[in-house]
Amino acid sequence: MGRQLMRINLRVALAFFAIYVVWGSTYLAIRVAVETIPPLATAGVRHLVAGLILFVWARGLSAASPRSSGAPASWWRCSSF
Repeated sequence: MGRQLMRINLRVALAFFAIYVVWGSTYLAIRVAVETIPPLATAGVRHLVAGLILFVWARGLSAASPRSSGAPASWWRCSSF
């Protein structure tokens, strides 16, 4: 029981550390972006990166590709613009 509790505590500590690093880097990135990049471009880049991360994650979970969803290619071209 003691080893299992230590393992759980280590996982919780690593989870908090990951949150700390991700959140901290987000604030740093926002501070740098506000000083150097126009706001609209910053928002566009942020959403593009988030969409790419979600797409890769979904494909990693064996989600169907957009082409196999049955939607015509013209819909995907319009939505990407």
